[in-house]
Amino acid sequence: MREIITIQKLLEKMPWVRRSGLEDFWRRHQEKFEYYRDLLSALYQAVGRISGAEFVIDSSKWPTYLRVFHEMAGISVFVIHLVRDSRAVAFSWQRRKFDPARRKHMKIHHPFTAARMWLVLNLAVHRMIRYYSFPYFRLRYEDLMRNPVSMYEKFTNFLQGLGRPHISGTGECISLTNSFHLVGGNPMKMEVGQQLPLRLDEEWREKMSWRDRWLVTFVTWPLLFRYGYL
Repeated sequence: MREIITIQKLLEKMPWVRRSGLEDFWRRHQEKFEYYRDLLSALYQAVGRISGAEFVIDSSKWPTYLRVFHEMAGISVFVIHLVRDSRAVAFSWQRRKFDPARRKHMKIHHPFTAARMWLVLNLAVHRMIRYYSFPYFRLRYEDLMRNPVSMYEKFTNFLQGLGRPHISGTGECISLTNSFHLVGGNPMKMEVGQQLPLRLDEEWREKMSWRDRWLVTFVTWPLLFRYGYL
């Protein structure tokens, strides 16, 4: 387990600004990365085989993981890029939330720190997609909450374009059952057995200070513009 955690930390440190730097880093640690890749591949195939599911969703948020998937044989990978207004994200990171998985409160980030993280991670996603040409679908949180049925249809059209079958079912709430396995993440994921309405959270528009709002906008404006928030 310690070895796996060490490799995960290496992946998170992988330089992504230039592809040549990324590939040099991969070669320096190739044996470890290939070991990790083979473990993940076996895990995904086992999950698919035992569950009978055609799709396995990996909700890892670190974009450089895509370098591992690039050489994963026997598995088709596509990327669903869920984005949210950076100001809403920065505001959310200032809320005090209890994480039942870790049995402690989640870390609170300063608006500047949250803005920088948001910018870096989303820029890294675009670089990795450009480097390795994964099928890519971007989904805005706000659009999903305002019109889940429409966005659901767009997503199934995306899958059909990849030669995948249409997924049936629509709705405006999600049901969290006990048929999944989680070790962490947003505390809402732990509310098993409940119907959660898809409700747009825009509390930041009323409660976020103008100073924090302008700071986050200044730091993240290139992607805010690209995603249609400006």
